[in-house]
Amino acid sequence: LTIGNNQYYSVVFDTQSVGHEAEGLLGWNLFDGMIVELNYTQRQMVIHSKLPDKKVLSGYTKLPLYFIRDRPFIKATIAENGTAVTHNFLFDLGYQKSVMLDADLLAEQNFSTQHMDTLKTDVMYGIHNNKIPVVTLNLQKLQLGTIVLENVPVQLIATESKPWRGFPMHILGSDVLKRFTTVFDFQENVVYLKPNQLFTTTYLDTKTDR
Repeated sequence: LTIGNNQYYSVVFDTQSVGHEAEGLLGWNLFDGMIVELNYTQRQMVIHSKLPDKKVLSGYTKLPLYFIRDRPFIKATIAENGTAVTHNFLFDLGYQKSVMLDADLLAEQNFSTQHMDTLKTDVMYGIHNNKIPVVTLNLQKLQLGTIVLENVPVQLIATESKPWRGFPMHILGSDVLKRFTTVFDFQENVVYLKPNQLFTTTYLDTKTDR
């Protein structure tokens, strides 16, 4: 596999569908031991052999990366009506929406969605073209380290509609992640986030009459 001027070698898995407007997926393990920088405003991905100088990373928020079942997670906090809970969130660049919340995990932490503002109801499709009914709610606050995002549209997934059965998880999608210049350090398993020019742009599922 050639990306830019570099060649990568990996096992290839064949599948009939990998998602909307995509012809393939690059797994995290392809970049094991490397530094990966994602710059959404410049539409660039840069692969480094070592971490950039500390001066370059000035203003970034540093967060640990946790790998669960070979998938990368970071800790994030959600807050609504005075209740705040922290949990692991899958770092999913392939998920086009903002945040997916697992109803079972919310129930375990006594985080009620009963009084959250409903923005829309919809059906989305998984990577296997399976239908997933979702309700989009307005979340008052999402916190990543010291970074706070307010009034974030989140998709609530019921038990019978989960993308991965038997593996409850919350998901951070690209409608949130695109708001940061991101540096993945797969040598030390940490990620650096810095708000970019997209940080205050309107979310895809924001209610127009709010």
